[in-house]
Amino acid sequence: MPPILSVSVPAIPGPAGPAGNATTFTGDQFQNPNNADWAVNAAAAAAVDSINPALIVRRFDDTAIEGVGIPFFVPAGAASLRFDMAWRAQTAPGAPQGVVPRVYTRRTPDNVAVPAWSAGLDLTTLAVPTSTLWQYDSQTLTLAALGLAAGEGCLIEFCRASAAAGDTLVGDWVLWQLTVAVV
Repeated sequence: MPPILSVSVPAIPGPAGPAGNATTFTGDQFQNPNNADWAVNAAAAAAVDSINPALIVRRFDDTAIEGVGIPFFVPAGAASLRFDMAWRAQTAPGAPQGVVPRVYTRRTPDNVAVPAWSAGLDLTTLAVPTSTLWQYDSQTLTLAALGLAAGEGCLIEFCRASAAAGDTLVGDWVLWQLTVAVV
């Protein structure tokens, strides 16, 4: 019987510590804020994308704040979270516009009552071009700014702050993917 071939594959170097831990959510994987236990009790509608029908997306309205829920565990040693977004305008605006994402957080500590939701934290305004092409943006926030702690779970509610001064896009804002990464 011939010997079994053994192949040694070197380890691929990666970031040290918790950095690099990331979870990607797509339109059909978010939780739906659908009761008074959420900071914003209105879910962004899940829909088949009107341009790319193979995709399930979330459509955030321009007239009312809506959100999606994200359960997440912040590993020990983490200092910041990065939000990577794949998004587009539902309808191409006639001139460049803006969309303001807003994040609410709620810690779920070990063996302690779950505290109230944080105040909403507006992210930097996203520049909406005059097209319906996918846009990729990233924003990093410290755990302190988010009111979170390393080594415990949390809920994140990711919203469109439709009434914020910089949110000028008329019509729906379409979110396909949201990655939460530890940095």
